Amino acid sequence: MTAKRRENTPPLMGAHPSDGSRIVCPAGLEDMAEFLLLIELQFFVQMGLAGDADRVLESYGYGRAHHRALYFTARQLGIASSELSSVLAISNQALAKVMKTLIADGLMAQVSDPIDRRIRRCSVTSAGLDLLRQVFSAQKVRFDRALAATSPKASEGHIALYRAMLNPNIVTLPG
Repeated sequence: MTAKRRENTPPLMGAHPSDGSRIVCPAGLEDMAEFLLLIELQFFVQMGLAGDADRVLESYGYGRAHHRALYFTARQLGIASSELSSVLAISNQALAKVMKTLIADGLMAQVSDPIDRRIRRCSVTSAGLDLLRQVFSAQKVRFDRALAATSPKASEGHIALYRAMLNPNIVTLPG
């Protein structure tokens, strides 16, 4: 479900201190003001990115679970259904419902593993890649606008920050 923007959306906790403004935060948490601003900014940025994707997905009758399944399958071709449910942190039953729709609509395919036929290997079709491109194009507009308004190194800093925040017990990324 897409979040609707309210007319009277409350302002962020405050501006970053480098612009001379005071950060407003809950009483008793003033010592955490900059951290709380980062958390709040992250929340609203993620809500915007999810909304960008939701608008594209809804036009096809899909939701975020469909998007995640397509993305992680495209990222790791031949991923087993059981591995995909683990990556997505959803039950095999929940994934099966999403996969059934994506396969029926021609966005994904599943085949039995040639060695162990109990294992189902997943792949994304060209139609699935087209849908992913539409979603990412909508989200890329937001990133392009932000990067144009910041320094050329902003993207590198953003990537470094998120890599440092990852829990290595859950996910590791190359590079």
